[in-house]
Amino acid sequence: MPAQPLRGFDTLAGDARTDAPLASPSSPTPRANPNQNQEAPTLHSIRLISFGYLHLPTDPTGRPISPAADRVEDVRDRLRDPAAARGILDHDCLHPRVQDVVLNTPGAREPIDNPVSYAMLPGPRSIAIGCAGGRHRACALTKIAGHRLK
Repeated sequence: MPAQPLRGFDTLAGDARTDAPLASPSSPTPRANPNQNQEAPTLHSIRLISFGYLHLPTDPTGRPISPAADRVEDVRDRLRDPAAARGILDHDCLHPRVQDVVLNTPGAREPIDNPVSYAMLPGPRSIAIGCAGGRHRACALTKIAGHRLK
């Protein structure tokens, strides 16, 4: 079944990144196993940032300057570019077809699962996920991970 478009995220118009505060200590927390009487893990505040390396400023040597984050995930070489898939190039990460293609790309589960594990660590955290243009892979991974954290 294709992924449903995700709603409720703040997108910065004209920018290649999306900032979304996702979970806070007052948010409902998932249980490790609903069939056991274990205390649910506490999810701490986490901020996910989606960006495109092609849209970043560069340092004097020409290397892109990544957004300020506790952790930066570069998926350019880890996930194939879904823009090559038929009918995707003109869509962004809110389109169900883009989400479906990204979610079913080999290797996509790790960048989606990492923020959930990271949210269990104490203190505020931020993870930036970047791909080439920021419209497909990074954005879809951030949206899907954010949806799972809510």
